[in-house]
Amino acid sequence: MFFRGEYEPAVTKFLQTVARPGWTVVDVGANVGYFSVLCADLGGPGSHVVAFEPEPRLNAMLERTASVNPQADILVQIAACGSTPGLATLHLSPDDRHSGLATLRSDLHDTRGVQVLVLRLDDFCGAHGIRPDLVKIDAEGFELEVLRGCGYLLEQRIPQHLLVELSPEREDPATTIGLLRYHGYEPFNIGPEGSLTPLGKLNEVYEDVCFVRNSSVAS
Repeated sequence: MFFRGEYEPAVTKFLQTVARPGWTVVDVGANVGYFSVLCADLGGPGSHVVAFEPEPRLNAMLERTASVNPQADILVQIAACGSTPGLATLHLSPDDRHSGLATLRSDLHDTRGVQVLVLRLDDFCGAHGIRPDLVKIDAEGFELEVLRGCGYLLEQRIPQHLLVELSPEREDPATTIGLLRYHGYEPFNIGPEGSLTPLGKLNEVYEDVCFVRNSSVAS
């Protein structure tokens, strides 16, 4: 961002194409808040963003990002998302220069852990009357568990789009794809200009995949 003025340009361009005035976005794994601010800015007045970030150092920066962008309605949550609410161990990044690698997966990093709050998105959205237009999930290998905590949102097919980071080196993407297809969401690759094409071969390390609600499937 410092040198180029943007981050993940393909995803940025995609969000620019699908944003709608006053939309609601849930950002799971918000990091320092780049996409949270972008979504709030693209939605303009009346838009609402809920940003979840459990990593202590990142959350402090996320809070700072929200505070210096008072025009953006960003609700910061010091919490992770998953399928089971309660407390869990967040394994911190093995690279001090890259806090974004922290994960709730116990098999990825042999690092120091911290206790964090875990919420189910169904519970949170239900309690706050939130009906997200878009849900973005970047949870470092924990994406499937986040989605398993979205049963009602998926069954009711509330979000129009879900942006999910899939990582073949961490888990089989077929399980996540199958879950979302079962609920009527089709997967697409995101092209360099933000355009969508039917899902083809995934990158070996990780890739953001857009799942779009299939309007032909009955709710």
